Amino acid sequence: RRVRDLLGAEAAASAVVLGYAETATGLGHSVADGLGTAPYLHSTRRPVAGVARAGGFEESHSHATSHLLLPEDPALLAQDGPLVLVDDEFSTGNTVLNTVRALHERYPRERYVVVALVDMRSPADAGRLEDFAREIGARIDLVTAASGTVRLPDDVLEKGQELVARHEAPAAGPTGEGRDAETPGAAHAPRG
Repeated sequence: RRVRDLLGAEAAASAVVLGYAETATGLGHSVADGLGTAPYLHSTRRPVAGVARAGGFEESHSHATSHLLLPEDPALLAQDGPLVLVDDEFSTGNTVLNTVRALHERYPRERYVVVALVDMRSPADAGRLEDFAREIGARIDLVTAASGTVRLPDDVLEKGQELVARHEAPAAGPTGEGRDAETPGAAHAPRG
């Protein structure tokens, strides 16, 4: 409802919704349903034979970084209405910047709306989105359910390295020999 109110009835009627695979596929459907008649597309990491690629982008912090956009109708992304991008969270905003940059080069439009459950970006990262919107001459709105900040102690890296080193150090068995590399915690046993 917040997205529809932000867009207004006319813009909502011409919007296209894009959900990020895999975490926001369902969220994207919900946003599209909330807009009423908005077509919905989600990114995928798997090419599909016979389906033309309409675009793609990188999600650098993901387990599988490349996203593809494979709409059934290739003209879907070329429409003039707002593009609504739906994700579960924003940690830096890089994925959104990469997406808008790639799509704006192929399918420029005047307005983007970014929707997420939580915004965890730093003030510097938030400023990058505003600067980018000015750079491309488009409006980029952000709608989130919550926001937050993560604060880490100055020595977090050293403490993490110590923890890893403590758990990776070879432990001595009952006779002082190292443990079996294939079975952590198992003392060497005769094989026969």
